[in-house]
Amino acid sequence: MALFQYFSRNDLEQVHATVLRLMNEVGVRFPHDPALQVLKKAGCRVDADRVRFPANIVEEAVRKAPAKFTIYGRNPEQKVEIGGDNVVFLPCYGAPIAEDIKQGRRNATLEDLIRFIKYKSHQQGAANHRRSHGGTQ
Repeated sequence: MALFQYFSRNDLEQVHATVLRLMNEVGVRFPHDPALQVLKKAGCRVDADRVRFPANIVEEAVRKAPAKFTIYGRNPEQKVEIGGDNVVFLPCYGAPIAEDIKQGRRNATLEDLIRFIKYKSHQQGAANHRRSHGGTQ
């Protein structure tokens, strides 16, 4: 039984179909010539630095993706298992644009990413505290 079910099966199928359409019609920018050559050889349509992915290529990549995997930190004790029944809250990178009251909208900095990670860590810690003390997430 799934821990959370935010979307119905029909919702997921609609999202998947939309992603396939966007990947095929709009594509993704890859401003890196070696990647463009690999993707073109794999059967993608390459126009300048924009790559459009046919549905069969996306579907094949999804089928090859592992059901779960582990991300290891510098300290071997610090690892995160992605997939399976795990629920993981972590920032994967950070926003390219940041906005705050003092500086307004601007390009994000490393300090913005550090603040975001601290915020998410605190948020996850609070969720774990509520769960272990009978609260809800």
